[in-house]
Amino acid sequence: SQRPRHCAMIRTDEAQSACFDSGLLYVGDWGTGKLTVIDVSNPYKPELRSKSDLGGYGDGVAVSGDHCCVATGLNRKGNNDSTSSLHGDGHGLEVFRLSTSGSPEHLARVEFPLLEVKSNDFWSIRIAGKTAFVADTHNGVFQVDLSNPEQPVCVGRLELPAGSRFDSRADGRVIISVPDCAGGVAIGDGVLYVVGEKTGLHIAKIA
Repeated sequence: SQRPRHCAMIRTDEAQSACFDSGLLYVGDWGTGKLTVIDVSNPYKPELRSKSDLGGYGDGVAVSGDHCCVATGLNRKGNNDSTSSLHGDGHGLEVFRLSTSGSPEHLARVEFPLLEVKSNDFWSIRIAGKTAFVADTHNGVFQVDLSNPEQPVCVGRLELPAGSRFDSRADGRVIISVPDCAGGVAIGDGVLYVVGEKTGLHIAKIA
């Protein structure tokens, strides 16, 4: 039979995204800000392997070789004041070295610029070779060089066409012009596909 059937269930803190690799499931847990690793080699008996702290709220996850990248969204943990000048701080890309015995080892973090709006929770990662493409909602897509995983470098950024939004950091309902939200990314043959919430599909050459 080709029809999927339920095998088992295991709870995590607040699973936002997941990535499967070599019998393990890597989960970005949002509210607690964790990278959670689950052994699913036996799909009828998943087992929690480890939980690792993130600098922000856990979301998109991608694995390449012996490294795992996690995108974090919105505020740094403990900073939930919508009027704070730091609103939107705490989101970026975190890099871990994977281990067959023990928790992933945190190597580095790349911070992304502050967000001007809070809405639209879209954080996702796609990796091609030594490059990660990270969709950071209204900040667009960041291109991060992972040649040295301990010192990742942001080398490019693609912003989508602008539209009108309410500024979630300002008092009242102030309308501002901000780039459209990058809702997801996919890597093609020498190109990057980016889905805009309002503006549709965008195609960019990968330099």
